[in-house]
Amino acid sequence: MDHALIIEDHDLMRRALTQEIKARFRNAMIAGASNMDVAEGLLKQHTFNVVVIDPGLPGYPPTSRQDRFRIVRSIVEASPTAMHIVITGSDNQEEAKSFRLLGIRSYLGKMGLQPGQFGELLKDIENSEYTVRLSSDANQTAEILLPYLGSRENEVIVSVMCREPGAKKKLVFEEMARKHGILYDSVVKYYKTARTKLKKAGCLPKGL
Repeated sequence: MDHALIIEDHDLMRRALTQEIKARFRNAMIAGASNMDVAEGLLKQHTFNVVVIDPGLPGYPPTSRQDRFRIVRSIVEASPTAMHIVITGSDNQEEAKSFRLLGIRSYLGKMGLQPGQFGELLKDIENSEYTVRLSSDANQTAEILLPYLGSRENEVIVSVMCREPGAKKKLVFEEMARKHGILYDSVVKYYKTARTKLKKAGCLPKGL
């Protein structure tokens, strides 16, 4: 059985991440910690396969780079066999580089993270050496959620809908493939599947 630990002080975010991990690892035991004391206690009691860390925890200055580094280092040392993922609302490239030295598998910015996207990112993280997704890399198109679609299907359809006038769909597909580190053909498949679903439901947006 997989064991996952989510160290996140915001209740809604912790619960959302719990649901995403539950969908990815259906038989997993998932524990949550809202502060470092609870996290340390759980790490002593259990061996975790996946540990998600928000380094901006209560009791520490939220902008202190040294404290954030010490928090992550302490957690990594207490769970050396786990896959560690940092997810933060105060992300930056310098911190991503420093956390990589600790053996973190992924560094993610919270801003722009859509429902269902973390679960899909988990698949990429499992198959990658190290991944970084900063808030500045987030999709800057309008936030539109269409019915019946998965997160990547929704993303590619919305990106095509909101592309610059005259821009080719091919450029949208290429950008999404680069952003997620996936094949161009996979993006095209997401688009075609999404289009088919929407057309079948009678709610395909104009121009698609």
